[in-house]
Amino acid sequence: MKILVTGSEGFLGKWIARTRGEHKIVPFDSSLGDDVRSIGSVQQKMEGVDAVIHAAAIADLNQSAANPGINFAVNIAGTEVIAAEAANRGVPVLFISTCCTYGNQQPAGLGTVPVPTELYAWSKLAGEAIVFGHNPANMAARIPTLYGPGMRPALFIYRAIDAIAKGEMVTIHGSGKQTRQYGYVEDVASLIWWQLESGKRILNLNPREQTSCIDICAQAAALLKKPLNLQFVPDRSGQIHKQNILSTTNDYHRSFAQGMAQTVGWYGSVNS
Repeated sequence: MKILVTGSEGFLGKWIARTRGEHKIVPFDSSLGDDVRSIGSVQQKMEGVDAVIHAAAIADLNQSAANPGINFAVNIAGTEVIAAEAANRGVPVLFISTCCTYGNQQPAGLGTVPVPTELYAWSKLAGEAIVFGHNPANMAARIPTLYGPGMRPALFIYRAIDAIAKGEMVTIHGSGKQTRQYGYVEDVASLIWWQLESGKRILNLNPREQTSCIDICAQAAALLKKPLNLQFVPDRSGQIHKQNILSTTNDYHRSFAQGMAQTVGWYGSVNS
């Protein structure tokens, strides 16, 4: 199939392309001059495609909170442009949402009513409503916090590895005992293709394994063979304290220890 992938040059988008199998990718990204808010830009790239994986978004939580107008323009208005044009063409959309839509409602499964705690997650929940409003046969992948080769320096796992490698203090907001179900990016990208091909409407594409901030730092220090120095600061607003999302795809994920070892290896290769 010929698939339009928005956000194709981002962290997840590049891994979606790498795990595409026999599918042909039509790239769409702001770095290529594309704009999800532009009907003309979307119409041009959507010509002749069989489906859309809509991953383009303002994905940084802090950036979303600091610039709500940009967040809404891209994550909500941009999703409306994509979903409306796809509906006009009879093309299905797989919308990349987030497991953070559940907020602090834990445990949370597909039957749990989402109540986000942060602006970014609210914009993703709105995006789900938009794509399903245009076509009930569309899909949404609620993905976990991602890590792995190519990850953004703003993500906590990267910041922890980087600080420990440089012998610096790792800053942790709150107690450090808060947990996430981190998804290795290659595994999640492969699952996105599986969901698109199977047509499953909504899935939680996270592993079941829960990992705390302190555990991340301890594993990074052990892999790097470096001392661990932690600095605790007040918790940030909207923090999810214990993530326990009922996964629909656990067996497809590598363990966090395996993924962390590969991530630290990648970090070393690009910073040697």
